[in-house]
Amino acid sequence: MNVVEPIFVQSENKPSELALCAPGTDFNIVSYARLGRSVNSICHRFISAGTAPRNRFAVLIDDPILHIMVLIALTRLGVVTISSDRRDLAWPVKLDGVVADKRYEFPGGRTILADPAWITDNDQAIEEKYLCRAAPDEVCRLFLTSEKNGRENVIAMTNRMITNRLDRQKLFLGSRAPFCDRTCLELPLTTPLGFQILLATLWRGGALVMTRDVRKTIAALTIYDIKNLVASPRGLLNFTRTIENLPYSHLALEAVFSAGTTEPLLTTGRARAQLCPNLTVGYMAADATMVASMPANLASGVSGAVGYVLPGVTVEVLDEQGHPLPPGNEGEVRIRSDYGVTEYLENQADTQRAFRDGWFYPGDRGSLTGENMLILAASAEGGYRRQTHGY
Repeated sequence: MNVVEPIFVQSENKPSELALCAPGTDFNIVSYARLGRSVNSICHRFISAGTAPRNRFAVLIDDPILHIMVLIALTRLGVVTISSDRRDLAWPVKLDGVVADKRYEFPGGRTILADPAWITDNDQAIEEKYLCRAAPDEVCRLFLTSEKNGRENVIAMTNRMITNRLDRQKLFLGSRAPFCDRTCLELPLTTPLGFQILLATLWRGGALVMTRDVRKTIAALTIYDIKNLVASPRGLLNFTRTIENLPYSHLALEAVFSAGTTEPLLTTGRARAQLCPNLTVGYMAADATMVASMPANLASGVSGAVGYVLPGVTVEVLDEQGHPLPPGNEGEVRIRSDYGVTEYLENQADTQRAFRDGWFYPGDRGSLTGENMLILAASAEGGYRRQTHGY
């Protein structure tokens, strides 16, 4: 199996329809036909460069559409990818190379300099021998994740894990979002949820709008009839403030999702009034497990509420001795799931600390209500901790 193959079915079935849009960027809009041709052309480049299945390559490309095309091309060839928006990162795992849009000194590996002209070099079909048909439990994607102490680690996702997560999005994103074919994604592709939204949208032949300039993005949402917005709490605040300052703008959104607590960045009332009343909030742990979500109106007045724990996930709150606490008591949060990872890649010490006896310990403090609503405690800095790469 290969998690990007359904995209090429859509390229054949609906070639003229919109696939990707990034207002204000060089590519701007891309149809499914152009996406398929461009990925083929980029694949030829990587084949000529000698990339091989199971190689690990970091992708450091600012333009979101070119970044996506490179990710799809590498994944189609069986290369394991990891994305970052940082150029100063000391990679916590071994990589075979980097694909970058600017000169990048990468010790111990290769640097391939990406060029937008790649997309028109050679769009002929790829020979079957180069197309990767990986086993379900083979790794296809890596993600950076930050812990509470600021330490960065890497989690590895297999084809099966990603497929399972795409299926579970309908539980996480709320009742309406899975039925919206056109989505605006404010989250970066460096995040597990951002990557999953990308695949889920293109799998079903939908259109994905990515944001750089909020004002231009809001205009595009109207032009292309976008119905769904997935954003970080800070991104949601930016959209809300921008709409408040554009009195004649109107969005026809049917669903909005924000990964994380909405306080103190904004009140859910403002976002629901300005963007869409159907706002869902949720919590995704640092191991990429979709843990809890709920309609934002049910969290009103409950400081730190991130959602009801999802089916297939167990959350416990522990006291200082590691014993489970009854509902209503604050303590250390631990998570067990049939869908979670079991280690930090190539870091045994942090794995032994964070993954124990089938549980993941994200470093969060919080409590559970009697109805299994998860409430995260405020950090010492006065806000709610959010994993830098986790949502």
